[in-house]
Amino acid sequence: MARLDRLMTGKVIAQLGATIGRQFSYELLQKISQLDGLTLQRELGRLVEAELVYQRGLPPQATYTFKHALIQDAAYQSLLKSTRQQYHQRIAHVLETQFTATVDQQPELLAHHYTEASLPEQAVHYWYHAGQRASERSAHVEAIAHLRQGLALLQTLPETPDRVQQEVDMHIALGASLIATQSAAGPEVEQTYSRARQLCQHLDDPQQLFPVLRGLWNYYYVRAELQTANILGEQLLTLAQQAQNHALLSAAHRAVGATRKLLGDTAAAHAHFRQGIAIYDAQQHRTSAFLYGRDTGVACRSHAASTLWLLGYPAQGLARSHEAVTLAQQIDHPFKPTVSLDVIAVVASSCGYSRGHIEPHAAQECTVHVATQRGRAKRLQHRHPPCVQPAAPMRECPCRRPRLPPRRGTAEAPSREQGHPGGAHGRRHDPSASPCHGRRCPPVSLLFASGPWLLHTGCSLQPIDMTVQ
Repeated sequence: MARLDRLMTGKVIAQLGATIGRQFSYELLQKISQLDGLTLQRELGRLVEAELVYQRGLPPQATYTFKHALIQDAAYQSLLKSTRQQYHQRIAHVLETQFTATVDQQPELLAHHYTEASLPEQAVHYWYHAGQRASERSAHVEAIAHLRQGLALLQTLPETPDRVQQEVDMHIALGASLIATQSAAGPEVEQTYSRARQLCQHLDDPQQLFPVLRGLWNYYYVRAELQTANILGEQLLTLAQQAQNHALLSAAHRAVGATRKLLGDTAAAHAHFRQGIAIYDAQQHRTSAFLYGRDTGVACRSHAASTLWLLGYPAQGLARSHEAVTLAQQIDHPFKPTVSLDVIAVVASSCGYSRGHIEPHAAQECTVHVATQRGRAKRLQHRHPPCVQPAAPMRECPCRRPRLPPRRGTAEAPSREQGHPGGAHGRRHDPSASPCHGRRCPPVSLLFASGPWLLHTGCSLQPIDMTVQ
């Protein structure tokens, strides 16, 4: 502080820079300092000579960085609270009016400055947009932090219809990011969407309720509370039919179909998936992937692949699974290709591998490759331990060669000649050669019929997050 105090005008410049942040640009500082270019450059030169800041480049393209965070803190804390708020307000105003690219790319900067300027109404607006932008980049931890900041500030505003609308929007966005980071069955997910449902009672727009019910449906669906999920799915379908919105109808048919499939009504489930596919439009429904965590077109095709197989149409099921992968690769969303390749691996291992259509492990290895490229390898390892790892090739577990149950009065049954990769080999299960330690692994078909939260991963049954199926 002694060195700053000796600089006089330079101290004011350092305080302005500290209010901007650890690093600040000459261009922004010039606009908020209201000093002429020569004076500003002279005072900045003194700060550089005193080794308080480092300079990179030449004005007006120069940027400055405080030598240490403690120097920035000392300069910032030396400001009176009222002066600090004025500086933050001035910075936010300049950014908003003269740096539109920064507003679009880094709305959290404006949110921060408006928050520190004690202007919560403007701050809430930008915290919400910062959360949305972070979610679109799959930076969900950042999105959660931004949205919670905005929700905390909302509580300081008077209760008006606009505030209720903002709170509903922020809870919907927060719910989607919580699902992506904590799973759809997390308690915070239910609390977030339940709060949004309460707030929707004060709004006149019934369509606003749709994403809220969709989030609650996902919560109960993943928790296998299927009767509640089925009721919510029917409510979604009713809302979508009233609105005559194809994007909502596609999402509603997917929800009802997925629930009916687990309830055992496979034919009705497939009818809903067909309708969802028929009305799906990739261009119009692109935002649903970010709002709900997955694209409804990919989801309907993935589910339809399994229902077709269960209904006795394996070739059609495999074709649907290929459609899901093709569509997923065209969508700019980080989870879609890995999810659909999972589907191909399971369907192929059930009905396509023995007919020469596809090697299931090839699809799984491709899943690992895509997930690693997109930074999802850690979550994929959680879903596929221990046989599917990005660092090692996958091998088929010996116990994945299922046999028919023994006939009455016989010790052993003949091996199945068709339908499974190892059926024609007739090998007996060798506990010593399998990491299953003597436990029989049920065929993929049994797991596929029993519910999508179970997947046969080499030699064990692993629970997985329904939101990424």
